[in-house]
Amino acid sequence: MSQRRAVCLLSGGPDSVVAAAIARDAGYLVSGLYVDYGQRTASREAEFAARNAAWLGVESLRTAAVPFLGEIKGSALTDTDSRVTDETRHLEYVPFRNTVLNSLAIAWAETLGAERVVTGSIGGPWITPDNSPDYFRALNDLIAVGTRSDITAWAPLGECSKAESLRRGIDLGVPLGETWSCQNDSDVPCGECNNCLDRSRAFKELGVQDPLG
Repeated sequence: MSQRRAVCLLSGGPDSVVAAAIARDAGYLVSGLYVDYGQRTASREAEFAARNAAWLGVESLRTAAVPFLGEIKGSALTDTDSRVTDETRHLEYVPFRNTVLNSLAIAWAETLGAERVVTGSIGGPWITPDNSPDYFRALNDLIAVGTRSDITAWAPLGECSKAESLRRGIDLGVPLGETWSCQNDSDVPCGECNNCLDRSRAFKELGVQDPLG
């Protein structure tokens, strides 16, 4: 009997590698997909996604480029003319991004004969509409009628807080110091964007020092 396969979206962030580690430890042969959609931190994220893929021992890691999402702007994450801060949290939604990313992963999963597409979406409150349990239920309904495969979109951290996600990562031995959360393109985490603040709060809640500093 052949091993079950999963395509895991790897962003270089902690939640995506923790979700992929959960899939791997559940017995899936993991292939990683990194998507450059024109985000300001694309090169930094790609670097850490590659590190995460190496640690996971993925069967393969592919990069897909969707520059159009960056070209149309519409999000603080793709607008390189301004800085991302906690005050721009409400502007971080990238129009239809997660559906585009999941669609690419689903297409590859079909060619691989994979059973799962795995994302690092975590529990609410959901800043964007395409991370919630309702979204994933609808996405799986779409997969059922729009593909020729029995693929399931799976967010194993979908009911977890950021702290709970990091705890799962620590328990699984994920090298969290090899993950990148900052939404600004800088050499070190800015400490002021939504992702940096959420990460800092979560590590403090766990009483653990962030290995990234």
